[in-house]
Amino acid sequence: MALVAVPTFTFNKSLLPHFSGGGGDVKPKTRRFSQPMTTRCCSFSEFKRHADKMYEYLSPSLVRIRSTFAEKAESYYAGAGVFLEPTLILTSAHLAGRVTVSYEPKSPNERDPFVFNHDCVVHRSLFAETTVAITHDLRTLRTTPVAVNYSSNVAVLKVVAVAAEAPQPPPTETTTPCQHHLTPKFKPFPPLPFPHYTTANFPPKRGDCIMVMMDLRSMHFGYLAGHVRAAHGERTFKVRAPWPLKNDLWWIEFDLTGQRFNAGHPTPSRNYYNMMNDLEVSGSMTMITGSPLFNNDGELIGVAAWEFREKGAPYPVAFAAPISAVREVVKYAKTKKPEDPIAMDAWIK
Repeated sequence: MALVAVPTFTFNKSLLPHFSGGGGDVKPKTRRFSQPMTTRCCSFSEFKRHADKMYEYLSPSLVRIRSTFAEKAESYYAGAGVFLEPTLILTSAHLAGRVTVSYEPKSPNERDPFVFNHDCVVHRSLFAETTVAITHDLRTLRTTPVAVNYSSNVAVLKVVAVAAEAPQPPPTETTTPCQHHLTPKFKPFPPLPFPHYTTANFPPKRGDCIMVMMDLRSMHFGYLAGHVRAAHGERTFKVRAPWPLKNDLWWIEFDLTGQRFNAGHPTPSRNYYNMMNDLEVSGSMTMITGSPLFNNDGELIGVAAWEFREKGAPYPVAFAAPISAVREVVKYAKTKKPEDPIAMDAWIK
């Protein structure tokens, strides 16, 4: 069962040959932060037929991620992921680990051994104590992180075992008691067959359609439709987070309004777009964190990372790591030596 938040959607050009452009040829002169892109649209029935086919094809490759941490063993953190290979799963670093921040004194002053320099910030990685992935047919897989890049919020998990019996459906809350379905009996893992999607060779363009496959917390997936507001390499926003994130021209910026995109442009409470060079915004992890992004042809284009909702604005803005970041983490996962660290970030101790 799929939950659909449907805007009037720029449809596949092969299905609607009389449409031209990718939907980004009609746009406001000044794009404000909480203002959705203007696009050409197709009918609801045409979009839904295409989206349902994509969902049916892609859903066997999707998994639900449930992770627990030592300091909160009584609760779990939930999100989505997608198979890269029969034994590798792509998801968010937020679901695989945490970054702890501490302050430690630097080495003593060389001139005066009794004088210490100012404290320095030290970042350490704390990986989840238990991370399981639940497939569309309710098989529970035990996984372990093999590569995590906190700067891009991307992680790759390796499947090491499969549960002997299917789990019970978990409660619908994001953080709830979970030991009854996170501690099944496991057996050696056989490779799982699943439909292979393709990975996009090029980043999306502004105005392109996207579909975000997300976990609904109730043993179902859903898809949300949206548009790219700023692609990888275009002007986007700076973000502030508990740990250093890549900034500037790096993120894919998109919206998931579920509203009619050609119904006019709502006035935002503040024009963050023009203030972007001098302002950092604080993002938050949401239900879409770790969710794979697909374009209108069913190609993987990125991983959803975080969202920002401007105060007083009806439209949240979401950000995703581009496919180049995914390739970087996957390459590290496949080529790393046993002694290499799981966390790829140089600032992690």
